[in-house]
Amino acid sequence: PAVEAYPRAHIEKENFYDDQKQVNLNLINNCISLNKTKELISFLNDNCDHDTTSSVFDHCFSKSSEFYLSLCKEGILIHNSVAHHKYALHLMFIDKDYEEAQNHLKQSIDLGFNLSYFSLARLYFEAFKDHDLAYKIALEGSNCNEKYSKCLLGYFYSHGIGTEKDLIKGASIILDSQADDIIEVFSTEIALHYIELIKKNKSIKIEEKEKYKHEAFKWFE
Repeated sequence: PAVEAYPRAHIEKENFYDDQKQVNLNLINNCISLNKTKELISFLNDNCDHDTTSSVFDHCFSKSSEFYLSLCKEGILIHNSVAHHKYALHLMFIDKDYEEAQNHLKQSIDLGFNLSYFSLARLYFEAFKDHDLAYKIALEGSNCNEKYSKCLLGYFYSHGIGTEKDLIKGASIILDSQADDIIEVFSTEIALHYIELIKKNKSIKIEEKEKYKHEAFKWFE
């Protein structure tokens, strides 16, 4: 009987989580439809993980920029890390207020939202042209196992940005990052790393050399 009871209990537990997920979704949609930003961010802050909260923000942005900004500002009032991050993106790409964006990204990091390392590193690199600081922040994000920061760190190594240039190390970091949705942006760096592997390995076997050539061609293409 104990053995038979476990599967039933497990199924009931799964059903409970499915039911709770639907309740949460209904509550979120209700808040959005009624423009209840304060109630929505309070619920997200108390009940949802970073990924869920971020996806709700993205959904709100696609519906209404005004509601999105209001949600950001309500979130900032209660020190929500994702709200700081999302508002920083608005400041970076819409208002071009890089100084204020920097402050919100730092607060987001302090509150535990590691994706902000990636955005902050990009901000230092692209807007402030501070390569040393961009490298430092990308490294910190990578050390927190944030995949986009790791991918960016590999790019920095590939080009010698804030550190000594190392094509092989840089591309290896990019390939290991698991940032599959953006990795094609770095196709050239990856291709060049295979060429570099052939150049540096004088005793490379013919079959391995052909494999690297094939990989280089694939990424260049």
